[in-house]
Amino acid sequence: MKRIIIFLFITALAASVFSQNIPEGYILQYQQNFSGKNAINDFRSDDFQFWTIRTASGNKYLEFNHSMNMDSSVHPPFNICLVDNFIFGDFIIEVSLMHPGDSADGETSILFGMKDSLKYYCVNFTSNDEDQNNGIFVVENEQPVEIPCTRNKSVRWNPGKWHKIRVERNIVDTSIKVFFDDMKEPYLETQDRTFIMGYIGFGSGRGESRIDNIKIWSQTSIPEPVHFLKKYIGKICLR
Repeated sequence: MKRIIIFLFITALAASVFSQNIPEGYILQYQQNFSGKNAINDFRSDDFQFWTIRTASGNKYLEFNHSMNMDSSVHPPFNICLVDNFIFGDFIIEVSLMHPGDSADGETSILFGMKDSLKYYCVNFTSNDEDQNNGIFVVENEQPVEIPCTRNKSVRWNPGKWHKIRVERNIVDTSIKVFFDDMKEPYLETQDRTFIMGYIGFGSGRGESRIDNIKIWSQTSIPEPVHFLKKYIGKICLR
């Protein structure tokens, strides 16, 4: 009887992993839903005054809030927050993102391939899908250059709604694929070999953005602290 139960458990687990479309050999390296009181300690930032753990309807999440008025030119994130102690090459990240209902000018970036704060990839999302800041960029010395992409469809940010985002990076075939709610067909896809390995994290330069339910899969990772950003020191504001 016990063997049957174990077999059914393993079968169900395999089905669950398969349904997530995770390649063979990839394992869950990191996950965070911000329910723990020390969740912020998993991250490093250039300025923690803009990053806060908040609570709404019993759910905790990481929020970026910056009232700086931005012009419409393409720009890199003005503040970043990276997952500490993990350097990735190939990876898959899934995360829930939201631009709140009162944040029509919201902007959120998923950053990867970062070895220092001047060179990295940036997948940028704004509340308006036609905004020129939407897309995949290579940032070098604070100068973002958009990578030509295949845009398979338009997406719509619903204010105040969580959207599921998935980014896949394969360094062998140099591909980058971005999924928005629909995990079967990429929203954006391209190829680029500028950067190979680096840290993963988030950024923003304007408005409000909310981040939750982070999961990162990879075959392997290198444990190394983010030496070029600050650790959080002090009492985080919970609201």
